[in-house]
Amino acid sequence: MRINEKMGLVYTALFLTVSVALITQNSDALMAAFRGESNVKAVDDIFTVRAGREQRLFVLNNDVNAKKLPPQALALVSQPSCGLVKKIGSSFVYKSSPSCVGHQTFTYSLDTGARKVFASVVLRLTGTRDPIDSVASGPETELTNLDAQASINGSNLEITNVYLGKSASTEATLMRKSSAKLAKIAIEQPLRVNRPEPAAKLAKVAGDFTMSSASAFGGQMQEVAEVSADILASAPTMTDSTMTDSTLTGQSNSPLAADLAAVLPHDPANSVAAVLPQNNAANLTERMVRADAGFKIPSVMPGIDNSPFGTKCLTELSTRPVSGGMVELTLNLPCLPNTRVEIRHAKLTIAVKTGHSGTLTQIIPAFEKSAHFSVQLPDGRVLMSSVNVPDLENIDRIAVQWRGNYSIALHALEFGASQKSSGHVWFGAPSDYKHADKYGRGYSVQLGDSSVQNPIQAQVYSLIQANNTKSGVIELVVAVRATAANCGKSQVLRSFRSKGGLMVGASGLQFKMPDCGDKAQSIVLKNAVRDLIIAAR
Repeated sequence: MRINEKMGLVYTALFLTVSVALITQNSDALMAAFRGESNVKAVDDIFTVRAGREQRLFVLNNDVNAKKLPPQALALVSQPSCGLVKKIGSSFVYKSSPSCVGHQTFTYSLDTGARKVFASVVLRLTGTRDPIDSVASGPETELTNLDAQASINGSNLEITNVYLGKSASTEATLMRKSSAKLAKIAIEQPLRVNRPEPAAKLAKVAGDFTMSSASAFGGQMQEVAEVSADILASAPTMTDSTMTDSTLTGQSNSPLAADLAAVLPHDPANSVAAVLPQNNAANLTERMVRADAGFKIPSVMPGIDNSPFGTKCLTELSTRPVSGGMVELTLNLPCLPNTRVEIRHAKLTIAVKTGHSGTLTQIIPAFEKSAHFSVQLPDGRVLMSSVNVPDLENIDRIAVQWRGNYSIALHALEFGASQKSSGHVWFGAPSDYKHADKYGRGYSVQLGDSSVQNPIQAQVYSLIQANNTKSGVIELVVAVRATAANCGKSQVLRSFRSKGGLMVGASGLQFKMPDCGDKAQSIVLKNAVRDLIIAAR
């Protein structure tokens, strides 16, 4: 054999030897990729459990492609600070003492063969006296895969009826019609809410109202003669009123008072003659021609298509991205000043009002990378605009939305923070994007105009996940202030959220305000919005 052929055989043998070695060394990873296990994704979960009891936790229900893995792929990484977690097959069992309260967190991993993926599980512990009929073993929200989350945006909200009942003098309980878990409502400082007083009735005047006869006025009233239609038609006229609509102008005329004064003559016998001048009808016609000479009044005036400021009646809508994953929306309606309009984006709807010149500028948090905005005008017309928002990769957003004049606030207690601390974020506390981005925290904005008719308002909490953002739970609480205007009424609260520019959830809750006269200043809906879990980086 030639030397070149021998060297070729040597290289081929060497290549085959190395390939076989690599395949043998990475056989598990290759088989996992062949089975699709390399696409496994662990998803964080929340479970509600009762303290002092043992409960099984099926943590793989929300994980993507995790059910294809063998049971030994599931492993416990860290234990909660209170209670004990044990692995049984492809699930965990959590057992705690009755003294365990609040939120407990543990971590698990999934070995796909090619890599390990991790997820956190938050255990929301309830006391032994809490009125919970049953506790589910699955996570509170189950998704077959992450692709299903995108379809939530297009689905209709399911509103659950909730009835308000008192369980103690200092708290009330939201009881759902189904077997879902109950949400506690804590009542703050007492304040008696009185039902609005009804409008005062008109005072009754003594005696009857009667029409007096002519004799009651000392015989001063005289009989008025009846005038024929042709005489009134021939009388000169003056402009009485002008009727206008959006495009046409009409005008109505009435006989001149100077010529109608003779309708009330002193001598009833000569009443008809007194209506006409002393000269003949020809002179009357001549007088009418002279009175109308030089005046030509059209029956229809030309339409007006300019604003009060002289500008054209345009309808313009524009959007542009600004920092913090926000969008600046600009509306120009010069012929619709001080007008209510509705702005829609994703699941968000708010009602606002244009200014005196018909312009409006709003800064709105974006929930989707490819953000579509629409503005509905009072006449039904809809203006649309789209914009790409680049800064949403590391932003989580949660919004609550409601109709009517309700004072509602979304409170975020970040990573175990207490009320009125630096980690207590809501629209009443100063917060903005720059501060949140610097310290890895969240900020809140209020949207909508409460002064318009049929107001639609919303509040949005945004968390900027930076390198210095902590891991843990952000507790979300909704507070509703009771007033004399809303006492005893039912309200629907809608909530939705996005993660990294993708809508991942939407829900609705119906609740009832305390009855008028109850000693309640505000109610707190602790479980109306699902808490936000931030996994360790």
